[in-house]
Order: sequence, then structure tokens, then C-alpha cells
Amino acid sequence: MRAPAFRLLVAALALLLVGAAPAAAARKVPRGFFGVNASGNIELASDSTQRQMWDKLAAGGAESARVLFNWSISEPSPGQFDWSRNDSIVEYAVEHGMKILPVVEYAPAWARKYPDVASSPPSSPEPYTDFLRAAIQRYGPHGTFWLLHPTLPQRPIRQWQIWNEPEIVFHWYREPFNGRWRPRDARPYVDLLKAAYKTVHDADSGANVVLAALSIDSWRSLDKLYRWGKMKKHFDVAALQAFAGDPDFIPTLLHRFRDVLDRHGRKDVPLYVTEMTWPAAKGKANPGYTTGYMSGFLTSRKGAAERLSKAYSILTKRKLRKTMKLKGAYWFIASSSYKSANEFEYSGLLKLSGENLSPVPAYSAYRKAARAAEGCSKASNGNCR
Repeated sequence: MRAPAFRLLVAALALLLVGAAPAAAARKVPRGFFGVNASGNIELASDSTQRQMWDKLAAGGAESARVLFNWSISEPSPGQFDWSRNDSIVEYAVEHGMKILPVVEYAPAWARKYPDVASSPPSSPEPYTDFLRAAIQRYGPHGTFWLLHPTLPQRPIRQWQIWNEPEIVFHWYREPFNGRWRPRDARPYVDLLKAAYKTVHDADSGANVVLAALSIDSWRSLDKLYRWGKMKKHFDVAALQAFAGDPDFIPTLLHRFRDVLDRHGRKDVPLYVTEMTWPAAKGKANPGYTTGYMSGFLTSRKGAAERLSKAYSILTKRKLRKTMKLKGAYWFIASSSYKSANEFEYSGLLKLSGENLSPVPAYSAYRKAARAAEGCSKASNGNCR
């Protein structure tokens, strides 16, 4: 090749590299940091409506999905599995390039301590760990799901969240119903966690066990799990719900939670914010917990969008993520009805009306925040445009 032509080729390549560099450098968070909770009534909608939701979530920048693996639905009788709902969820998420965090919760009636209560804890850890093992055999590395879906990208599930909010009676029933959470309530959850930890690592040595997310006053509940249940190191990732009236209080929540982890010898463990939201339910719901730092939790649709923007601007800062070992933040929730006495039905990025989905202001705010942190706008398959 002649020298002038060679020099032109080198110059052209250099320009291409220079042009590509800003896109790569613009990404501020690790892949998967922007998550969304994608469970609820949407799972009962038609396939076309569900696909529409996943298209919008991916286009909005969501790279992780926290989903419910409802044990009660998946194993209605001992050893008899119905994977159809989970299969659909995994397929949707994988097709849209999302990492999956399944929350394994809700015991079937035959495995409940309180058979007539849907939120009952399991009667013993063994049925739960048997189900966990079966789920890993289906969705983990070399799982049967991937053999049955050879055209899908193989993205095995490598993290499993063991229940949700065990300190709250609506997730871990106790008697008396209105009684305080006590040591005798906390210990069975820790027993379940320990058994699940062994099962998950025996079935997939590369998988991570995620501690159940703890909600309001999460740092206090975490300390009680350590003191009452002797929890020790039976999880790989910690989790909390970052609920607060003002987004500026979220770093305080993280610091308090992190301090408890560090004090109990878990300076190494990473952290997820598995639920974060501000319901647009002001004047429509009246929960009793919106006092103290939860004051102002309910807001308008415009207020929810503004707080979402502020929260993600805080959580994506490199210094905070590094100090807290924060690996992801999941908005609650993907879609909701925007009509209910339940405040969280006013939290969706998308409004679900029958089979129709429409974005609310929080969706636009989420998409803008994700684009700024991920360095690109997304197509409906999750790829950069």
C-alpha cells in the first residue's frame, strides 16, 4: 500500500475510534443497575399486552427485572410443577436483554404453617428448598428451560432472593396478627435462609443468594435478624426497600443499613435497592405509616416523576455506589391500575387499563435517567439505538 493511502486509512481508523470513545465513556453505571419490579396483575393480561409492557420497559432503559416466582402457583401439589407462568416471565425478560432477580415466595397450602393464610411461612424449610432446587434445575446453567427454548439467548438465572419483607405480617404471617415482630418470628426466616443458602450453592456453585428485602426502618430489622436469628453469613447480596418521603433521605437509609452489615462482618457484601417508589396516591389512599421520614411519601404523578429523577441522580453517583457497594436500584412497579385503595397501585411506570398500557410521567423520568446513566437511548429489545 502506498504511503499516502496508508496514512489516510490510519487517520480514518483513528477518527472512528475517537468517535466511538465518548459512547463507551458515557456509561456511568454497571449493566443491570437500572431495574424494575415486573410482577402483579400484568401477569394475567394477554400475551400481546405483556409483550407491550416489556417492550416499553426495555426502551425505557430497564436492564434488570425483579419478578415473583410464586411457589404456590408453581407447585400446587408436592412434586407436581407448573412452570408456565415463570417460563413466560423468563422468556419476556431474556428477549428484552434483562437480567432476572426472582423472589421465591408464597407457600402452597400443603406446605404452609397456617394452611388457610396465603402469606403463611412454610411449615419447614425442606419443601421450599426442594422447590428452589427444581427452579435452578430448570432456569440455572444447563437448565431444561434453555433446552426447550434453543432460539433464546441463554441467560441462566444466577441469583435467587429468599422471600420478601419477612418482618411484615402481610408477607410472613404471624399470630397475633397485630402483634409486634418478635424473635420467635425472625428465627424461622433465618432457618429458611440458611437452608436455602446451602441448597442454592449445592445446585449452582456460581449462584448468589439474595437476602429478603427489608422495608421501613430496614436497618433495625436487619440488626434483629442478626441478634435474634444468628444470621451470620448465609447470603451473598443484601437488600432493602428505599422508601422515604424525600429522596434526599435515601443515602441515610443506605448508610444505616450498610453500618449494620459492616458491624456484623459483612463489609464485603454488595447491596440492592429492590424497591423504590413514590405512589401518586395523594388524596386516594391513607396508609398509617407515612409519618417521620416517611412523611410526604404519597404524591401526585408529577411529584412521583420529579422524585424518581432526583433519586436516580443520587444513586448513580459513583462515590455513593462505591461506598455502599450498591449494585442496582429497582423501581416499584412496572405497571399498575391507578385505581385502588392500595397506594402501590399508583406506582406504575405504565398505567394498565384492561389490555391497554399507557406511560405516566414517571416513565419519561425513568427513561431520561437511564439514558443519562447508561450512555444511550434504548430500542425495545434493550439494545442501544
